[in-house]
Amino acid sequence: MKNNHSNARTVLIIGAGAAGLMAGIRAAEKDPNRQVLIAERMERPGRKLLITGKGRCNVTNCCTIEEFMPNVLTNPRFLYSSLNALSPYEVMGFFEECGVPLKVERGERVFPVSDHSSDIVNALVQKAKDIEGLYGYQEDLLDRYKYTTSCSAAHQDFASYYPVLLINLGTFHDGKGRDPYEEVKDERISIKGQLKTLDRNSKEYKDIDQVQDGLKLILNSASGILDADHDTDLRANNKALAMRIIGQLFTFRIGMALALEGATIPSSNTDGIYASNISFEDNVRIVEETLKGLYITIDPEEMFLVSKDANNRMEVVDGKVVSAKGGTLGS
Repeated sequence: MKNNHSNARTVLIIGAGAAGLMAGIRAAEKDPNRQVLIAERMERPGRKLLITGKGRCNVTNCCTIEEFMPNVLTNPRFLYSSLNALSPYEVMGFFEECGVPLKVERGERVFPVSDHSSDIVNALVQKAKDIEGLYGYQEDLLDRYKYTTSCSAAHQDFASYYPVLLINLGTFHDGKGRDPYEEVKDERISIKGQLKTLDRNSKEYKDIDQVQDGLKLILNSASGILDADHDTDLRANNKALAMRIIGQLFTFRIGMALALEGATIPSSNTDGIYASNISFEDNVRIVEETLKGLYITIDPEEMFLVSKDANNRMEVVDGKVVSAKGGTLGS
């Protein structure tokens, strides 16, 4: 990666990881006359970021520098200059300006709302691309990844899939007939249902979408704290583990039922399962039969799918793009 300027000072940065990419971006922004070169020996930038935070990327902690430092056990003074140059709040602002919404979980840890570390890597790379001349990286894509799925498909849209599993397990039930977690889920579903009747570009759509996204954040944060690696007030770690195992088994069961009837499954994720090479009517019949006794709801919908991988996909309904997710399709 390089930013070419004749008769300019040259900055050489070794490594296109998180620090290298950020250093290159900041150096090019602070002085447009600098020639910036980032040298990376691996086949793509930001590889280690992809595995941080168990694949979710703990971006930073939502706290002041004074609150941050006591938690650094070894030589905290080493970090003073870097934290004063770019505080945790500035890091959060940087990624949100890059279009990556963030959330705060237990211990004030900050993660991308998507729970995908690839969104952080894509944001850094896209930011480098936006600076004229900085990004010139050449990637050698492995042959097995050199394809994109493009097909008519039925999307098995899970209605609050993991929240429903937590509710069915009684994770947040108060023992007196009330489940506050279920109340938040029901409110979100009710609000989200209003979006189907609105123009995606209207202010009303965006306002309502923001409300349902906020409720989704509450649901995700509540389930996220169950995975705590430190002591919390919630005693439901086993139920959280059961929820994730059951969720994956249900997804596998539904996908296999469709595949055994001749369908192709180009993509599956926490949002649902996509099936192609099968009539929509057969798809609905198979899903309904498979769901008996599972106590979850799926609303199949017809669409045209373009999918690079589980995190980069576009959905088209009636000739209109209704969803474009991931750094590749969303940028």
